[in-house]
Amino acid sequence: MGANLADEVAAEEEPTRIKDPNHVAYSTLAKAAVLRRRILLVSAADLKSKLDAARRELDDALIRLRTVEEAISPTPSAAVIEASPSGQKQRASFSSFVEPKHQGDPAH
Repeated sequence: MGANLADEVAAEEEPTRIKDPNHVAYSTLAKAAVLRRRILLVSAADLKSKLDAARRELDDALIRLRTVEEAISPTPSAAVIEASPSGQKQRASFSSFVEPKHQGDPAH
């Protein structure tokens, strides 16, 4: 998308041969495309950093889940996540989230 907008700006600058956005005769469409491209690039960078943070949080949560499961049961559960987004091998079961709660158990 960013490359398309750069091409659009170049196509708008070509007929007037004015490449300075501060020039009074600079294309309004080119100005809008430059601004749109800049905003898209900033948004993409922000979303990438949020995705990276979410992947790190997922990796941490999977490790904590595995630690808790290993403490509860020394044998690995049947559900296995082959690889986390970061590529590390992980074992995890979500049985603790779907097991029915015991009514008489104060821990639940």
